Amino acid sequence: MAKNDNGCGTVQRKPTKMFSELRQVISTYDLWDEWIDSNDCFLRQREKDALLLFLQLRSVTAVARQLRVSIGHISSVLNHTKHRLRWNYKLYRQWIGDKMLEQAGAYDHLSPTDRFLCRPLHYHKMHRLLYYSLRDCGDTLADILEKHSARDLLHRRNFGDKKLFYFRQFLKKNNCLHLLKSNFAPTDNKVK
Repeated sequence: MAKNDNGCGTVQRKPTKMFSELRQVISTYDLWDEWIDSNDCFLRQREKDALLLFLQLRSVTAVARQLRVSIGHISSVLNHTKHRLRWNYKLYRQWIGDKMLEQAGAYDHLSPTDRFLCRPLHYHKMHRLLYYSLRDCGDTLADILEKHSARDLLHRRNFGDKKLFYFRQFLKKNNCLHLLKSNFAPTDNKVK
């Protein structure tokens, strides 16, 4: 242990047990950098922030100081993140499979609109909360638009006017708004 620059507290020089365990778990994620930035990454933003900072600083104390939270809280978040990475590894493998299909050209024969509708949800850049809600409705936008109307979506748990507004804006931006079945008049200016 050594004193840090201002002379108070200590900075850990050797990799800690937590650091070694996290590095071991992360080493199984071959495309870590690309996956952690994708919509399909199941980690919450606070978990990502704490984990990336910890991998950089290698000290729970330094991370806690920088994020202005307790050491116990950061330790708990990192431990929970480590377990989530282990338990949900199958979701990462599924993402890899979808990515390989995309790279192999499985979607090349489709028109741009069909490609947009048939790609797995995690390839689309959309509001994160909207993504989580849509993920429960279907695997692709084509599935969702085929099975659900705007009214059906509003009846789903945690899918309110604001998420419907974001979904409509997302479809409109990609010239697919006309595919959303609606049982009532659109209200694009209702939620801001």
